[in-house]
Amino acid sequence: MSLLDLLIALLLSRILTVLLENVGIASIVAYIISGYILSKSVLGVLNDIDTTLLTLSLITLFFYVGLNVDLRISRSVAKKSLVMSSSGVLTTIALVGLTTYLITNDLTTSLIAGIALSNTATEVILLVISSRELSNELFREVLITSSFIDDLLVLFLVATLGLLKGGVPVIPYLIKHVVFALVIISLGYVISKLLSSKLLSPRVIINIAMLMLFSTTLTAYLLGVDLAFTAYFTGISLGILRFSRDPMLVNIVRLNDLVSYLSEVLDMILIPIFFLYVGINMNLNYVVSYSFVVILTSAFLGKFIGCSLPYVVWGESFKGLVYGILMNARGSLESVAAVLALNYGLIRGDIYSIIITTSITSSLTVSLIVRLLRRYLRSI
Repeated sequence: MSLLDLLIALLLSRILTVLLENVGIASIVAYIISGYILSKSVLGVLNDIDTTLLTLSLITLFFYVGLNVDLRISRSVAKKSLVMSSSGVLTTIALVGLTTYLITNDLTTSLIAGIALSNTATEVILLVISSRELSNELFREVLITSSFIDDLLVLFLVATLGLLKGGVPVIPYLIKHVVFALVIISLGYVISKLLSSKLLSPRVIINIAMLMLFSTTLTAYLLGVDLAFTAYFTGISLGILRFSRDPMLVNIVRLNDLVSYLSEVLDMILIPIFFLYVGINMNLNYVVSYSFVVILTSAFLGKFIGCSLPYVVWGESFKGLVYGILMNARGSLESVAAVLALNYGLIRGDIYSIIITTSITSSLTVSLIVRLLRRYLRSI
Protein backbone atom coordinates (compact mmCIF):
# COMPACT_ATOMS: atom_id res chain seq x y z
CA MET A 1 0.00 0.00 0.00
CA SER A 2 1.42 3.38 -1.06
CA LEU A 3 1.01 6.70 0.72
CA LEU A 4 -1.27 7.84 -2.12
CA ASP A 5 -3.56 4.84 -1.60
CA LEU A 6 -3.74 5.54 2.13
CA LEU A 7 -4.54 9.23 1.61
CA ILE A 8 -7.32 8.35 -0.84
CA ALA A 9 -8.74 5.84 1.65
CA LEU A 10 -8.64 8.30 4.57
CA LEU A 11 -10.29 11.02 2.46
CA LEU A 12 -13.12 8.73 1.34
CA SER A 13 -13.67 7.42 4.86
CA ARG A 14 -13.85 10.96 6.26
CA ILE A 15 -16.38 12.05 3.61
CA LEU A 16 -18.58 9.05 4.41
CA THR A 17 -18.18 9.68 8.15
CA VAL A 18 -19.45 13.25 7.81
CA LEU A 19 -22.47 12.05 5.83
CA LEU A 20 -23.37 9.11 8.08
CA GLU A 21 -22.80 10.77 11.47
CA ASN A 22 -25.36 13.41 10.52
CA VAL A 23 -27.99 10.66 10.60
CA GLY A 24 -26.70 9.06 13.81
CA ILE A 25 -24.63 6.23 12.28
CA ALA A 26 -21.29 5.35 13.90
CA SER A 27 -18.12 6.34 12.05
CA ILE A 28 -16.85 2.74 12.19
CA VAL A 29 -19.50 1.80 9.63
CA ALA A 30 -18.16 4.49 7.26
CA TYR A 31 -14.59 3.21 7.61
CA ILE A 32 -15.57 -0.39 6.85
CA ILE A 33 -17.68 0.64 3.84
CA SER A 34 -14.78 2.76 2.55
CA GLY A 35 -12.40 -0.17 2.86
CA TYR A 36 -14.78 -2.40 0.93
CA ILE A 37 -15.28 0.18 -1.86
CA LEU A 38 -11.50 0.53 -2.27
CA SER A 39 -10.77 -3.20 -1.98
CA LYS A 40 -9.59 -5.38 -4.85
CA SER A 41 -13.10 -6.81 -5.26
CA VAL A 42 -14.51 -3.35 -6.16
CA LEU A 43 -12.15 -0.49 -7.17
CA GLY A 44 -8.87 -2.27 -6.52
CA VAL A 45 -7.16 0.72 -4.86
CA LEU A 46 -6.30 -1.02 -1.56
CA ASN A 47 -5.01 -4.57 -1.39
CA ASP A 48 -3.43 -4.67 2.05
CA ILE A 49 -2.23 -2.51 4.96
CA ASP A 50 1.13 -2.72 6.73
CA THR A 51 0.89 -5.12 9.69
CA THR A 52 2.89 -2.84 12.02
CA LEU A 53 0.46 -0.01 11.35
CA LEU A 54 -2.46 -2.38 11.95
CA THR A 55 -1.03 -3.56 15.27
CA LEU A 56 -0.48 0.03 16.42
CA SER A 57 -4.08 0.83 15.47
CA LEU A 58 -5.28 -2.18 17.46
CA ILE A 59 -3.25 -1.21 20.54
CA THR A 60 -4.57 2.36 20.58
CA LEU A 61 -8.15 1.18 19.98
CA PHE A 62 -8.10 -1.16 22.98
CA PHE A 63 -6.34 1.44 25.14
CA TYR A 64 -9.11 3.91 24.33
CA VAL A 65 -11.82 1.33 25.07
CA GLY A 66 -10.18 0.57 28.43
CA LEU A 67 -9.92 4.26 29.31
CA ASN A 68 -13.68 4.57 28.81
CA VAL A 69 -14.41 1.99 31.50
CA ASP A 70 -15.65 3.81 34.59
CA LEU A 71 -15.68 1.44 37.57
CA ARG A 72 -17.55 3.91 39.79
CA ILE A 73 -20.92 2.16 39.65
CA SER A 74 -23.41 1.32 42.37
CA ARG A 75 -24.01 -2.25 43.52
CA SER A 76 -27.58 -2.28 42.15
CA VAL A 77 -26.42 -1.12 38.71
CA ALA A 78 -23.62 -3.70 38.70
CA LYS A 79 -26.03 -6.50 39.60
CA LYS A 80 -28.63 -5.60 36.96
CA SER A 81 -25.96 -5.06 34.32
CA LEU A 82 -24.24 -8.37 35.07
CA VAL A 83 -27.51 -10.33 34.92
CA MET A 84 -28.64 -8.68 31.67
CA SER A 85 -25.24 -8.93 30.01
CA SER A 86 -24.77 -12.59 30.98
CA SER A 87 -28.24 -13.53 29.78
CA GLY A 88 -27.77 -11.71 26.46
CA VAL A 89 -24.30 -13.13 25.87
CA LEU A 90 -25.19 -16.74 26.68
CA THR A 91 -28.37 -16.69 24.59
CA THR A 92 -26.57 -15.15 21.61
CA ILE A 93 -23.63 -17.56 21.81
CA ALA A 94 -26.09 -20.47 21.92
CA LEU A 95 -28.21 -19.31 18.96
CA VAL A 96 -25.42 -17.96 16.74
CA GLY A 97 -23.06 -20.79 17.65
CA LEU A 98 -25.65 -23.46 16.83
CA THR A 99 -26.62 -21.74 13.57
CA THR A 100 -23.01 -21.34 12.48
CA TYR A 101 -22.20 -24.94 13.38
CA LEU A 102 -25.07 -26.19 11.23
CA ILE A 103 -23.66 -24.13 8.34
CA THR A 104 -19.94 -24.88 8.74
CA ASN A 105 -19.84 -28.08 10.82
CA ASP A 106 -16.86 -26.50 12.62
CA LEU A 107 -16.94 -26.03 16.40
CA THR A 108 -14.13 -23.44 16.55
CA THR A 109 -15.73 -21.27 13.87
CA SER A 110 -19.15 -21.44 15.53
CA LEU A 111 -17.68 -20.52 18.93
CA ILE A 112 -15.81 -17.52 17.50
CA ALA A 113 -18.89 -16.29 15.62
CA GLY A 114 -21.10 -16.75 18.69
CA ILE A 115 -18.78 -14.85 21.04
CA ALA A 116 -18.00 -12.09 18.54
CA LEU A 117 -21.68 -11.39 17.78
CA SER A 118 -22.66 -11.56 21.46
CA ASN A 119 -20.95 -8.20 22.01
CA THR A 120 -22.64 -4.82 22.40
CA ALA A 121 -20.57 -1.88 21.15
CA THR A 122 -20.16 0.72 23.88
CA GLU A 123 -19.09 3.38 21.38
CA VAL A 124 -22.27 2.86 19.31
CA ILE A 125 -24.44 2.96 22.44
CA LEU A 126 -22.84 6.26 23.48
CA LEU A 127 -23.42 7.68 20.00
CA VAL A 128 -27.06 6.69 19.48
CA ILE A 129 -28.23 7.23 23.07
CA SER A 130 -27.54 10.76 24.26
CA SER A 131 -29.07 12.41 27.32
CA ARG A 132 -31.59 14.05 25.00
CA GLU A 133 -32.93 10.70 23.81
CA LEU A 134 -32.78 9.05 27.22
CA SER A 135 -33.20 11.21 30.30
CA ASN A 136 -33.37 8.26 32.74
CA GLU A 137 -29.80 8.24 34.06
CA LEU A 138 -30.15 4.86 35.81
CA PHE A 139 -31.36 3.26 32.57
CA ARG A 140 -28.39 4.72 30.69
CA GLU A 141 -25.98 3.57 33.38
CA VAL A 142 -27.22 -0.04 33.28
CA LEU A 143 -27.09 -0.01 29.47
CA ILE A 144 -23.53 1.30 29.26
CA THR A 145 -22.24 -0.92 32.10
CA SER A 146 -23.75 -3.98 30.40
CA SER A 147 -21.96 -3.12 27.17
CA PHE A 148 -18.67 -2.80 29.09
CA ILE A 149 -19.19 -6.29 30.54
CA ASP A 150 -19.81 -7.60 27.01
CA ASP A 151 -16.50 -6.04 25.94
CA LEU A 152 -14.64 -8.14 28.51
CA LEU A 153 -15.81 -11.37 26.89
CA VAL A 154 -14.68 -10.29 23.42
CA LEU A 155 -11.37 -9.16 24.93
CA PHE A 156 -10.97 -12.65 26.37
CA LEU A 157 -11.68 -14.11 22.91
CA VAL A 158 -9.10 -11.81 21.30
CA ALA A 159 -6.49 -12.77 23.90
CA THR A 160 -7.11 -16.51 23.47
CA LEU A 161 -7.29 -16.70 19.67
CA GLY A 162 -3.61 -17.59 19.71
CA LEU A 163 -4.49 -20.65 21.79
CA LEU A 164 -7.14 -21.74 19.31
CA LYS A 165 -4.54 -21.51 16.55
CA GLY A 166 -2.55 -24.15 18.43
CA GLY A 167 1.07 -24.61 19.40
CA VAL A 168 0.81 -22.64 22.66
CA PRO A 169 0.70 -24.30 26.14
CA VAL A 170 -2.73 -23.41 27.52
CA ILE A 171 -2.21 -23.17 31.28
CA PRO A 172 1.04 -21.11 31.25
CA TYR A 173 -0.49 -18.80 28.62
CA LEU A 174 -3.61 -18.10 30.71
CA ILE A 175 -1.66 -17.70 33.96
CA LYS A 176 0.75 -15.27 32.29
CA HIS A 177 -2.13 -13.10 31.05
CA VAL A 178 -3.99 -13.08 34.37
CA VAL A 179 -0.84 -12.23 36.34
CA PHE A 180 0.14 -9.51 33.88
CA ALA A 181 -3.34 -7.95 34.06
CA LEU A 182 -3.14 -7.90 37.88
CA VAL A 183 0.31 -6.29 37.71
CA ILE A 184 -1.00 -3.55 35.41
CA ILE A 185 -4.00 -2.87 37.67
CA SER A 186 -1.67 -2.75 40.71
CA LEU A 187 0.57 -0.30 38.86
CA GLY A 188 -2.44 1.91 38.17
CA TYR A 189 -3.39 1.78 41.86
CA VAL A 190 0.13 2.76 42.96
CA ILE A 191 0.29 5.64 40.47
CA SER A 192 -3.16 6.80 41.59
CA LYS A 193 -1.99 6.87 45.22
CA LEU A 194 1.18 8.76 44.35
CA LEU A 195 -0.69 11.38 42.33
CA SER A 196 -3.83 11.67 44.48
CA SER A 197 -2.59 14.78 46.32
CA LYS A 198 -1.28 16.54 43.21
CA LEU A 199 -3.10 18.72 40.72
CA LEU A 200 -2.05 17.42 37.33
CA SER A 201 -1.86 19.55 34.22
CA PRO A 202 -3.36 18.19 30.98
CA ARG A 203 0.16 17.70 29.60
CA VAL A 204 1.22 15.63 32.62
CA ILE A 205 -1.88 13.43 32.30
CA ILE A 206 -1.07 12.79 28.63
CA ASN A 207 2.58 11.98 29.43
CA ILE A 208 1.58 9.55 32.19
CA ALA A 209 -0.91 7.84 29.88
CA MET A 210 1.58 7.42 27.04
CA LEU A 211 4.40 6.26 29.35
CA MET A 212 2.10 3.62 30.85
CA LEU A 213 0.85 2.45 27.45
CA PHE A 214 4.25 2.17 25.80
CA SER A 215 5.99 0.59 28.81
CA THR A 216 3.29 -2.04 29.39
CA THR A 217 2.94 -2.98 25.71
CA LEU A 218 6.72 -3.19 25.29
CA THR A 219 6.93 -5.48 28.31
CA ALA A 220 4.01 -7.53 26.98
CA TYR A 221 5.71 -7.90 23.61
CA LEU A 222 8.89 -9.19 25.26
CA LEU A 223 6.94 -11.61 27.49
CA GLY A 224 4.61 -12.88 24.76
CA VAL A 225 1.44 -11.38 26.26
CA ASP A 226 -1.30 -10.26 23.87
CA LEU A 227 -0.84 -6.55 23.07
CA ALA A 228 -4.53 -5.67 22.71
CA PHE A 229 -5.24 -7.35 26.07
CA THR A 230 -2.40 -5.34 27.63
CA ALA A 231 -3.55 -2.03 26.14
CA TYR A 232 -7.10 -2.57 27.42
CA PHE A 233 -6.02 -3.17 31.01
CA THR A 234 -3.58 -0.26 30.82
CA GLY A 235 -6.53 1.97 29.95
CA ILE A 236 -8.52 0.59 32.88
CA SER A 237 -5.59 1.02 35.28
CA LEU A 238 -5.20 4.67 34.29
CA GLY A 239 -8.91 5.12 34.96
CA ILE A 240 -8.26 4.30 38.64
CA LEU A 241 -7.31 7.99 38.94
CA ARG A 242 -11.07 8.63 39.03
CA PHE A 243 -11.08 7.11 42.54
CA SER A 244 -8.38 9.41 43.93
CA ARG A 245 -9.23 11.97 46.60
CA ASP A 246 -9.85 15.07 44.56
CA PRO A 247 -12.33 17.47 46.23
CA MET A 248 -12.13 19.90 43.31
CA LEU A 249 -12.49 17.04 40.76
CA VAL A 250 -9.64 18.59 38.75
CA ASN A 251 -7.81 15.34 37.96
CA ILE A 252 -11.05 13.54 37.12
CA VAL A 253 -12.05 16.31 34.72
CA ARG A 254 -8.60 16.25 33.10
CA LEU A 255 -8.71 12.47 32.76
CA ASN A 256 -12.09 12.76 31.04
CA ASP A 257 -10.60 15.48 28.84
CA LEU A 258 -7.81 13.04 27.93
CA VAL A 259 -10.39 10.44 26.89
CA SER A 260 -12.12 13.04 24.72
CA TYR A 261 -8.81 14.22 23.27
CA LEU A 262 -7.65 10.68 22.49
CA SER A 263 -10.99 9.95 20.86
CA GLU A 264 -10.52 12.81 18.42
CA VAL A 265 -6.85 12.07 17.71
CA LEU A 266 -7.31 8.33 17.19
CA ASP A 267 -10.37 8.93 15.03
CA MET A 268 -8.27 10.99 12.62
CA ILE A 269 -5.92 8.24 11.41
CA LEU A 270 -5.25 5.12 13.50
CA ILE A 271 -8.79 3.81 14.08
CA PRO A 272 -9.86 4.45 10.44
CA ILE A 273 -6.81 2.49 9.23
CA PHE A 274 -7.81 -0.61 11.17
CA PHE A 275 -11.42 -0.56 10.00
CA LEU A 276 -10.39 0.16 6.42
CA TYR A 277 -8.54 -3.15 6.69
CA VAL A 278 -11.72 -4.78 8.02
CA GLY A 279 -13.54 -3.60 4.88
CA ILE A 280 -10.74 -4.67 2.52
CA ASN A 281 -11.21 -8.30 3.54
CA MET A 282 -14.98 -8.33 3.04
CA ASN A 283 -16.71 -10.04 0.14
CA LEU A 284 -20.40 -9.19 -0.22
CA ASN A 285 -20.93 -12.16 -2.54
CA TYR A 286 -20.95 -14.27 0.62
CA VAL A 287 -23.56 -12.03 2.22
CA VAL A 288 -26.22 -12.48 -0.46
CA SER A 289 -27.01 -15.89 0.94
CA TYR A 290 -29.26 -17.90 3.20
CA SER A 291 -26.41 -18.23 5.71
CA PHE A 292 -26.22 -14.47 6.28
CA VAL A 293 -29.97 -14.15 6.87
CA VAL A 294 -29.97 -17.02 9.36
CA ILE A 295 -26.93 -15.79 11.33
CA LEU A 296 -28.18 -12.18 11.35
CA THR A 297 -31.58 -13.32 12.66
CA SER A 298 -29.94 -15.52 15.30
CA ALA A 299 -27.69 -12.66 16.45
CA PHE A 300 -30.59 -10.21 16.76
CA LEU A 301 -32.92 -12.66 18.51
CA GLY A 302 -30.15 -13.81 20.85
CA LYS A 303 -29.48 -10.31 22.22
CA PHE A 304 -33.15 -9.31 22.13
CA ILE A 305 -34.45 -12.36 24.00
CA GLY A 306 -31.48 -12.68 26.34
CA CYS A 307 -31.41 -9.01 27.41
CA SER A 308 -35.20 -8.63 27.60
CA LEU A 309 -35.83 -11.75 29.65
CA PRO A 310 -34.45 -10.61 33.05
CA TYR A 311 -36.57 -7.45 33.00
CA VAL A 312 -39.67 -9.37 31.90
CA VAL A 313 -39.13 -11.66 34.91
CA TRP A 314 -38.68 -8.58 37.15
CA GLY A 315 -42.03 -7.19 35.91
CA GLU A 316 -40.56 -4.40 33.76
CA SER A 317 -41.46 -5.69 30.31
CA PHE A 318 -41.28 -2.38 28.43
CA LYS A 319 -37.81 -1.62 29.78
CA GLY A 320 -36.76 -5.15 28.89
CA LEU A 321 -37.92 -4.79 25.29
CA VAL A 322 -36.04 -1.49 24.92
CA TYR A 323 -32.89 -3.01 26.41
CA GLY A 324 -33.25 -5.99 24.07
CA ILE A 325 -33.30 -3.68 21.05
CA LEU A 326 -30.51 -1.33 22.16
CA MET A 327 -28.13 -4.11 23.22
CA ASN A 328 -28.08 -5.20 19.56
CA ALA A 329 -25.78 -2.26 18.78
CA ARG A 330 -22.53 -3.72 17.49
CA GLY A 331 -19.31 -2.11 16.33
CA SER A 332 -15.58 -2.34 16.90
CA LEU A 333 -14.54 -5.27 19.08
CA GLU A 334 -16.41 -7.99 17.19
CA SER A 335 -14.71 -6.73 14.02
CA VAL A 336 -11.34 -7.02 15.76
CA ALA A 337 -12.09 -10.60 16.81
CA ALA A 338 -13.20 -11.49 13.27
CA VAL A 339 -10.09 -9.97 11.64
CA LEU A 340 -7.69 -11.77 13.98
CA ALA A 341 -9.55 -15.07 13.58
CA LEU A 342 -9.39 -14.69 9.78
CA ASN A 343 -5.66 -13.90 9.86
CA TYR A 344 -5.03 -16.93 12.09
CA GLY A 345 -6.95 -19.15 9.67
CA LEU A 346 -9.59 -19.99 12.28
CA ILE A 347 -12.61 -18.86 10.22
CA ARG A 348 -13.41 -18.87 6.52
CA GLY A 349 -13.82 -15.77 4.39
CA ASP A 350 -17.59 -16.24 4.10
CA ILE A 351 -18.11 -16.37 7.88
CA TYR A 352 -15.82 -13.35 8.31
CA SER A 353 -17.87 -11.33 5.81
CA ILE A 354 -21.11 -12.42 7.48
CA ILE A 355 -19.87 -11.39 10.96
CA ILE A 356 -18.79 -7.94 9.74
CA THR A 357 -21.98 -7.35 7.74
CA THR A 358 -24.11 -8.50 10.67
CA SER A 359 -22.27 -6.00 12.87
CA ILE A 360 -22.89 -3.16 10.40
CA THR A 361 -26.53 -4.13 9.85
CA SER A 362 -27.14 -4.27 13.61
CA SER A 363 -25.66 -0.79 14.15
CA LEU A 364 -27.74 0.68 11.32
CA THR A 365 -30.91 -1.02 12.56
CA VAL A 366 -30.50 0.16 16.16
CA SER A 367 -29.75 3.73 15.02
CA LEU A 368 -32.91 3.71 12.89
CA ILE A 369 -35.06 2.28 15.68
CA VAL A 370 -33.78 4.90 18.15
CA ARG A 371 -34.74 7.67 15.73
CA LEU A 372 -38.22 6.18 15.30
CA LEU A 373 -38.80 5.58 19.02
CA ARG A 374 -37.17 8.75 20.37
CA ARG A 375 -40.34 10.05 21.98
CA TYR A 376 -40.97 6.74 23.80
CA LEU A 377 -37.39 6.57 25.06
CA ARG A 378 -37.81 9.90 26.82
CA SER A 379 -40.73 8.47 28.81
CA ILE A 380 -38.72 5.61 30.35
